[in-house]
Amino acid sequence: MKEINSKANYEGNINAFQINFSTNSQKQNLASLGFEIKQSGNYVSGSYEALAVSKDLLGTGLQNCFVSAALLEMVLQLTNKIYMKADTGTGRGLVGSNFGALTAENNSVSDHAFGRGLDIFVVGNNPQTTYDLVSSLDNFRKGLDVFLTNLQTLSKELHPDLIIVHDLLAEEFGILESGLENANAPIRTKYPHLAPFINFATDSNHRNHIHVSFSAQRAGSFITPEIAAQLTGSISGQALTGDTVVLDKFKISYFDKASDVLSPDEVMYLLSTAGLFSDEVSALFVGIGERESRWRPGALNENRNTGDFSFGAFQCNLLPAAHGKKKFILRYSATGQQYDETVLGLKLAYAIDADNNIDSLSEKVEQKATRATVDKRIFIPYNQAWMLGTTAVGEQQVAKALKGNLIDSYIFHAWGDYDETKNGQKQPRSKVGFIFHVKFSTVLAAYKLKGKTEDSLKTWIRSKFKDKRPFPYIEQWMSGTVFDDDGSVVGN
Repeated sequence: MKEINSKANYEGNINAFQINFSTNSQKQNLASLGFEIKQSGNYVSGSYEALAVSKDLLGTGLQNCFVSAALLEMVLQLTNKIYMKADTGTGRGLVGSNFGALTAENNSVSDHAFGRGLDIFVVGNNPQTTYDLVSSLDNFRKGLDVFLTNLQTLSKELHPDLIIVHDLLAEEFGILESGLENANAPIRTKYPHLAPFINFATDSNHRNHIHVSFSAQRAGSFITPEIAAQLTGSISGQALTGDTVVLDKFKISYFDKASDVLSPDEVMYLLSTAGLFSDEVSALFVGIGERESRWRPGALNENRNTGDFSFGAFQCNLLPAAHGKKKFILRYSATGQQYDETVLGLKLAYAIDADNNIDSLSEKVEQKATRATVDKRIFIPYNQAWMLGTTAVGEQQVAKALKGNLIDSYIFHAWGDYDETKNGQKQPRSKVGFIFHVKFSTVLAAYKLKGKTEDSLKTWIRSKFKDKRPFPYIEQWMSGTVFDDDGSVVGN
């Protein structure tokens, strides 16, 4: 909450709050109403469900509460990309619709009361370019476009269950009066990467703001089966169910934790929530990370004989002849605070003096760079995810990805598709390209965490790998064969 409230891209307060479970603003005795008090419903597996407020809570007076973990993480991720002025509306208490008294017929309490809702009044690409939603229908439409375009770049675990918008947009977007919109509804076709479980609604009370909220089933903070896999180092292969993920470990530096390992499930979450890569690209980098470092964010290879000053889970190389002369976006400070800074790769490798000259820095990195000279921020997993993007495609395409254009192409050249010179002769680094020592089983298990199928991954690979170095080997690879870099088989 503190991090959100300090961000330039967020205006409004998100704070802990209290719920009075004994009475409300209508002076009702909540423990003796004679009917259930329901929480706002949502769709679960296609059926509408509304959970009751536990009777054990009713009559217990004021209880200290926190804003939904899922909502907090959604706001954190979105305000890395866009500006929002919003309010959680947590002070309303347990009342019926339109702040009225609870009755047997009007017994549903807003998600706002439980810290699961957010009303967005102003939205824009930055604090200087915004759309005040109350000003006009056109501004509402433009602001909604900014919001949904960026929301769909987030991992679907961070997509809300309910979005309510201006009622005059219902026909334009094909928003139904009840039920989930189908895949052909304009709201779905315009924003195809939004989670299918989102229920869209409209009404005249939402002409000045966008309402988003998480259901009671998905709003809390959980250690999922996927995260529990870190205890064994195995990958679960279970589809994500929408439970939120503990993301704090992606925001800390592993400079002093060189042997610490992320689970493959966590690496998939890391890449998904970074908001740069498609699910297919993310899953393939999970496989690459296993080969490169066994998913160790604190890893550093300083072996100049192999042409390396390579760091982190994906072993991005900061030597001047590799990627050191690129400029990298860093999104977290050494203390885990969110901010943006662009830094020359050479400077990240040799950060102990004030030198910013590319020529002299190149010499220092070639000859003197060690673990002791690096900027500790490169060992923060989220920073590594964005640096991975720059290593693969360069600064400009990463900037586009951060605005919603996810990277969904073959971008694995730096991990084995290049040529190198040995004994004065140019030859491929790997005959099979980047897939040497990469296990398709690892890639597939990571991909399935997103609820995707083996067939869809194989279709993507067959399409994107055409004319690329691994292409002659992909059918064997996807059948379980593990290749060495000379094309020989090392396992299956």
